[in-house]
Amino acid sequence: MKTMNSVTKILSALLIMGIVTFVSCKKDANNTTSQEETAATIESTSNDAAAETEYNDVYDNVVSINAGENLGIVDGGGVFGREDSVGRCFTVTVSPSTPGVFPKTVTIDFGTGCTGKDGRTRSGKVISVFSGHLAEAGQSVTTTFDNYYVDSFKIEGTHKITNVSTSNNRSFNVTVTNGKITKPNGKWFTWNSDKTIVQVEGNGTPRWPFDDKFEITGSKSGSDSDGNTWSATIVEKLIRTGDCRWIKKGVVTLIRNGKTATLDYGDGTCDNKATITINGQVKEITLR
Repeated sequence: MKTMNSVTKILSALLIMGIVTFVSCKKDANNTTSQEETAATIESTSNDAAAETEYNDVYDNVVSINAGENLGIVDGGGVFGREDSVGRCFTVTVSPSTPGVFPKTVTIDFGTGCTGKDGRTRSGKVISVFSGHLAEAGQSVTTTFDNYYVDSFKIEGTHKITNVSTSNNRSFNVTVTNGKITKPNGKWFTWNSDKTIVQVEGNGTPRWPFDDKFEITGSKSGSDSDGNTWSATIVEKLIRTGDCRWIKKGVVTLIRNGKTATLDYGDGTCDNKATITINGQVKEITLR
């Protein structure tokens, strides 16, 4: 009987140890999965912020083209990096060149590399087709890209600005369709967006962008080469100004695989920082 009791005790102890080990392994696996999911959500949120920056850059420069005489040929108002007409490292072609004749195609060719006054190096071509003067309500400009890179990041897709202004409000609908950004390491992500940009300051000085202030609302979605997909909504208006490259304020909510992340651009300071919050954990990121 003593022998049987000893065997029973040993078997019971081994069973308990097995259960404990199984539960511990399961917890470790769950923790690993949770960490991987959180990291993937942070990556998706960071990609969404990067796309916002890159396609906002396209918006700025297309509007700058329109602000200049003859759509940027004589005085571009600061085309791509706010270069002066003297010493440009890019060429501008307009077809047809006859003033007032539309549609008009404006091609900016950066060649194999052109560093603007903003410190960013661009190469390839940006091609914009204007239906009319963008300052007029109802007119639009559609932009596509030919082997276009910004700081070794390849930019693709179709970017469209439509003037939807009213007598009380200067605003634009801006869409990005089949947007794609390929990183120097070969990884990529896609991006689609539908936003409304309202200019709330600087309307009286169309050829001086530095006093402009914009409020942005809308939604976005994306996917990446790792198989992640996400959707995002601007829940607090994004604030941009003409004297700052980055978004200064506003909040975006992003959902990926059921996980929710909040991207906060800050308190209005012009800097390249933002914070991502997931499950109460806050991570600071640096915007491109």
